Amino acid sequence: TGKILAEANYLGFLTLRCATTGEIQSRFLGQTALVETIRFDQHTGNLLIVGAGFEGYRDFGAVKILHVPSGDRVGELIGHTDDITDIAVLSGSPHRVVSIGLDHKVIVHDLSDSTKNWTWAEYNDYLNMCSPRPQYDGQFAIAGDSSYTYVLSANEKEIIAKIETLGDSNGLIWSQDGRYLLVGDDHSELKYFDSERDW
Repeated sequence: TGKILAEANYLGFLTLRCATTGEIQSRFLGQTALVETIRFDQHTGNLLIVGAGFEGYRDFGAVKILHVPSGDRVGELIGHTDDITDIAVLSGSPHRVVSIGLDHKVIVHDLSDSTKNWTWAEYNDYLNMCSPRPQYDGQFAIAGDSSYTYVLSANEKEIIAKIETLGDSNGLIWSQDGRYLLVGDDHSELKYFDSERDW
């Protein structure tokens, strides 16, 4: 809604603030180790958090789903065998969440029917970022330490584009119309790719 600002730290604590005044509304322990990424789920208003494994172990990562503003844990999404590094909520129906991790896996979680989950395991290195593609239902990009960035479709369960990048990519975002993909990396380079010109 734009009314709440969420902050997370390396100790696993989350702070919810009023986005206009900065006043603290609540503070709670989200997990017992560092929180890597937090995202609001626009479908439910819940907060999704990932980080250093499940309850502080360095493996068996899970997406924790927390109620806002209470901080109560209302669910978990499992399937990874190592830390999850990023998450994204896909637009459209059904309600789906993408998680990526150090186990080289991409998992599309179908929150209405877990039997329809999709795991893509063709990436050959650590995954760092994922980003849903605006205006393209079910599509998203992933980037990480390999020399390729991928655009995937959760609807067709296939690769839309395989884009050569330098590797060690830690920044990934789309233009608002979903045409351009921007990729930033550890080599101090930022590149953009035009989907209408064969990437």
